[in-house]
Amino acid sequence: MNTRVTGNWEFHISGKCVNRERRLPSEQELDQLPSSLAVTSVAEKLKRVEVKNNPATIFFTTAPAVLALIDGQPVMQDAGNGLQKIINTRTLILFDSGKGMYYLALMECG
Repeated sequence: MNTRVTGNWEFHISGKCVNRERRLPSEQELDQLPSSLAVTSVAEKLKRVEVKNNPATIFFTTAPAVLALIDGQPVMQDAGNGLQKIINTRTLILFDSGKGMYYLALMECG
């Protein structure tokens, strides 16, 4: 007869018959319970991570505006023709170092 234990249930399989019986934890399992709980407690303490829940900065304007999110400090990459492209944003932002001006693409034409 093959026996497989899952949790507090013991399954006895013989041929095609499957019987399910409730069993009580053994003395050995009960003895291991405090150490098992101690290990779980230590593991839970190790999983804790300090979280920054600082409130978001709110920008307010009475004029029409567009918010372009940049992930961290702008990272520039040469785009040719004296322009540099900010690459850590989903928005197309170009910087003309000769004029000291930024250009923001709002929509495609055509």
